[in-house]
Amino acid sequence: CRGHHRRSPGPGSHCVNHRTILTAFLSFALLIPALAFAGESPSGRNFDGKNPLGVSRGEFAATQEGMDLIYQRRYADALQHFEHMSFDFPSSPVGPIGRALVYQSEMFESYTFDRERAYETEIDEFLVRLKGAKRRGRSPEWLSFLNGVYLGVDAMYDIRKGSYLKAFDKAWDALEEMKRIARRAPEFRDVQLALGLYNYWRTVLTEAIP
Repeated sequence: CRGHHRRSPGPGSHCVNHRTILTAFLSFALLIPALAFAGESPSGRNFDGKNPLGVSRGEFAATQEGMDLIYQRRYADALQHFEHMSFDFPSSPVGPIGRALVYQSEMFESYTFDRERAYETEIDEFLVRLKGAKRRGRSPEWLSFLNGVYLGVDAMYDIRKGSYLKAFDKAWDALEEMKRIARRAPEFRDVQLALGLYNYWRTVLTEAIP
């Protein structure tokens, strides 16, 4: 173990495997359903964008496409993809939260905070766009989902910085967002995965707290 994942020696102490936490981090973010889509796909996979949340199929498919690039660790391609999404879907919060996920993934892998300013800039833009999308009456379930992803990823960020109370509050709020979606759109099965993953993610992270 290195950096922020090292614990002091003591009875029962141990290090949390960095790759395990990275997997949990990415899995929490990549919870949009992968379906078949007929067309060119930069990630090598195809998605049709069908969803029960009232989101346009184009935006939904493009979101999963970008997330899949992150999962493949093709960060430069993912960053470019989410840049294009900001132009293709100018009222959507997906572009900035997607870029924030890229920066957070890079920092997490390198044990650094060298993309911190870029990450925080994208989060600021995400929150502005999220507020605007709510005013325009975009799908509340979709916006809750995106907000839950943001809260979960930012909680991981706070954990790395040692801000455990802030991280707990955000993780709890992320869980509440997912529960809200489960009540309003039970046919959105990915939220059930999110709720199950939360229990695993919480266990892994609490082991990292001194």
